[in-house]
Amino acid sequence: MAKVKEETALATRPTENALAVADGYDRKDTRGKEGIGSGDVTLPFIALVQKTSKQLEPGEAKFIEGAKFLDLFNSLTNELYGAGPVEFIPLVLKKHAIEFNPFNEGGGIKDRIVDWDDARCQFHGEEKPSATRFYDWAVLLIRPSGELELVVLSFKSTNIGVAKQFQQLVNLRPGPAFSGKYTVKSATGKNNFGTFAKFAISPAGKPTAEQATYAEEIYTNLQGVNIVVNHVADPVDVGGATEGQTVFDPDIPF
Repeated sequence: MAKVKEETALATRPTENALAVADGYDRKDTRGKEGIGSGDVTLPFIALVQKTSKQLEPGEAKFIEGAKFLDLFNSLTNELYGAGPVEFIPLVLKKHAIEFNPFNEGGGIKDRIVDWDDARCQFHGEEKPSATRFYDWAVLLIRPSGELELVVLSFKSTNIGVAKQFQQLVNLRPGPAFSGKYTVKSATGKNNFGTFAKFAISPAGKPTAEQATYAEEIYTNLQGVNIVVNHVADPVDVGGATEGQTVFDPDIPF
């Protein structure tokens, strides 16, 4: 049976031992955490190693030993998952957009909160959109050990088509989103920039009853809670961010 933790706090869980509680203390005792608000919790996202990713360059702050093109990795812990597949349970979707400054103006964020249907998200003749759309799914990643970790699967640019296919799978399955299980792995695509890594998602049956119960608890806890997600711009983004630039989202209400 899968190992599921008792608490439902919004936090990443690198390993069972790393976050163990000292003997004699209640796991639900929150003393000392009074100043940590829900908006201060940063959720990692599952990212892809591209050919030009800083994760491949020794000496770079984001370098990950052993990383390879097409690897999946955790943006916060730098844990590598290889090319997958990795199992996960979807919880809830947030759609949003961010406008970037043009490259010749230094890049970076111009507007953190852009409406999904804003004209800045559209192509205007040969002019590229200045805002990038994101489909952000809060999911429970299922580790090989059975441990569950709350992360984000973020789809943008070349992965938007994958997001729509995934969401169709979620809609076709009866019941709540968290009653189904899926796998994510890396695949390759091609555009004017060359070959790049993208997600490939497939249905993988259903979670155990224990996993589904835990997923429902996390889903409930996410309602109305603000979560910070750190996005990283890729060279294929149509906005003005540069490759590898960290993009800090506003608090995202799931």
